[in-house]
Amino acid sequence: RRQRQMCIRDSYYIKNLLKGELGVSFQYQGTPVTKLIFGRRMINTFVLMGSSIAISLVIGILAGTVAGWKRGSKFDIGFLTFSLVTYSIPTFWMGMMIILFLGYYLDLIPLGGTITPGADYSSWIEYLKDYLHHMIGPLITLILSFIGYYFMVMRNTILDVFTEDYMLTARAKGLRKRTILFKHALRNAMLPMISVIALEVVYLFSGATATETVFAWHGLGLLIYESVTKADLPVLQGIFLFIAISVLIANLIADIVYALVDPRIRYG
Repeated sequence: RRQRQMCIRDSYYIKNLLKGELGVSFQYQGTPVTKLIFGRRMINTFVLMGSSIAISLVIGILAGTVAGWKRGSKFDIGFLTFSLVTYSIPTFWMGMMIILFLGYYLDLIPLGGTITPGADYSSWIEYLKDYLHHMIGPLITLILSFIGYYFMVMRNTILDVFTEDYMLTARAKGLRKRTILFKHALRNAMLPMISVIALEVVYLFSGATATETVFAWHGLGLLIYESVTKADLPVLQGIFLFIAISVLIANLIADIVYALVDPRIRYG
């Protein structure tokens, strides 16, 4: 009888899932789960995580390329040390230190939140300024957390690329260093980075739970934390289902981009 009840319950869930219904939230007084996930919180997470990943990717890729080219230089050693330190620091501790120094002592950033509570904005420009002002703290935290990983992956990949025969051929042709570095080395080193970027889609949509919780940033990460503490199972189930689908789509897109970037895959 118990197995039969479980089968009936699962069939109801699947039927509702095909209709786009993920149930209702326990802690938000019956609010539909789809409304919580695909509302303002997703926008906040997308803006915060998208910005931090994009900025850290650009810095990490460029710095890793230059460091791999100038292996053993002061820039390489300095940035490698910086990356190892920031990558090793727990995200929640780094966020609290940023709040303590930049928020409490220097009063440069708000102590938390997405916007100023009770603020009356005369225009959307003032709202945007306040929104971006609150985003500075979590943005800095996430950039420092991500940049070390991207830098080390790119640096190690560049070092491997430099051992290939076509790099020796490019030097023998007398090509400029900039051409060898960015046209030949960087392009081939981007293949592993595509996989890294595809995996980061999980953070893009689910949010860095620790960072959003420390800064009280109203995104999906904070929603996960609230749902865990309140045992809001429908919300957790809906978010994890959405993350799983996002990962599958991201990996499919990564495979397509692989073929576009590397002709050997396209013609193989």
